[in-house]
Amino acid sequence: MWRLADHVSFCWVEGQAIFLDLSRDRYFALPRGVNKAFCRWSEQRDPALAMPDVLVRHNLVVSAQLDQMPSVLPCTFAAPTKVATQLNPTGGSRWSRNCEAASLLMRMRRRVRTRPLQQLVAEATLSFGDDIGDRALRRLSVNDLALEFGRVRNWFPKHQISCLPDSLALKTFLARYGHATTLVFGVTAQPFGAHCWVQTGATLLNDVLDHVVRYTPILAQCPAATSH
Repeated sequence: MWRLADHVSFCWVEGQAIFLDLSRDRYFALPRGVNKAFCRWSEQRDPALAMPDVLVRHNLVVSAQLDQMPSVLPCTFAAPTKVATQLNPTGGSRWSRNCEAASLLMRMRRRVRTRPLQQLVAEATLSFGDDIGDRALRRLSVNDLALEFGRVRNWFPKHQISCLPDSLALKTFLARYGHATTLVFGVTAQPFGAHCWVQTGATLLNDVLDHVVRYTPILAQCPAATSH
């Protein structure tokens, strides 16, 4: 019996299995023949049917131990269906929060250049609950905070805007104000593309809905929850 390795997730896009291997910082699609074999294995779920050897050799799937549930399932996280809208138009921005958001944006852009993806995702998952303090008591709206963060992000030149550091920074920023959110990675198949964003429930917090819905979620990371 098999299960996905802890550092691996995948999704189906137009009949193609696409994998994200966090330990190698890479996405990849299976070769056509292997994809067909994996598709047959996934559809039949027959323990007697051999798992394609390439998945085993590359440590994408591993044997499930006696105390582990066999599970080789795609990401089923639902893509967002709406975007954040301002709930408190008279609240205004605070300069201290703007500076905090700008500092996080700059910090995450440095960390993305020097840290492996697996570490960055793990840190984002654990960020909720850190350094909340009295700010959580104010319970500022997650929508208002996300929109405030977006205005700060627009201070930076467009060529410096990148989905991964910006999403990591937003997720950390919102966690500091008591809001647990989900960091989502998505892919397209033809042509291949990868993207990430932050959402809470069905609400997209840092992108344009028409852009994000083109991507199929491949990994969704939220605090104190499983990845798939």
